[in-house]
Amino acid sequence: MKIQNHHGSNKNAILLHVGPAARHRRAGTAYIMVLSISMIVMMIGLSATALSRVKLRTASGESDLVEAALLAHSAAERALLTLNTNAAWRTTYFHGVTAMTLSLGRGEISWLALDEADLDLANSNSDNAKIIATGTVNEAVYRLQFDVTYIGTGAPPTIVIDSWKRYVGP
Repeated sequence: MKIQNHHGSNKNAILLHVGPAARHRRAGTAYIMVLSISMIVMMIGLSATALSRVKLRTASGESDLVEAALLAHSAAERALLTLNTNAAWRTTYFHGVTAMTLSLGRGEISWLALDEADLDLANSNSDNAKIIATGTVNEAVYRLQFDVTYIGTGAPPTIVIDSWKRYVGP
């Protein structure tokens, strides 16, 4: 790089001559800056895409859970219908064994009865039975649990309403 005035001497005006190597360095710097900015914009775009996919999966999971809850209520109604119409249900079904499984819509319903007093449904009508009704849609599982007790011999079951419990998950 030489510094000289327009007459060839070093007086007064200064004229700067830049060689070809300096021009190539500036062009390379501009290329690297454009490339860096492009990479940043691409990373922002990929992050936004990944975030929207996560949000979509979450929304889908929440929708499945709502549907599973509705199916669990259907399973509870089905269990109550069975208990009210089958007087021999205590000898038909066994403690902890799934009594019924049915595909319904996008999911599945099931229910089972438990005798927590002695693990035997058939030996006594006076033992409370615990019913667990389950609704499943994809990975979403929703359970309802309630107690059933008999008042008198051969009477339809009376549901102890304050015993309803909800469970979410496996």
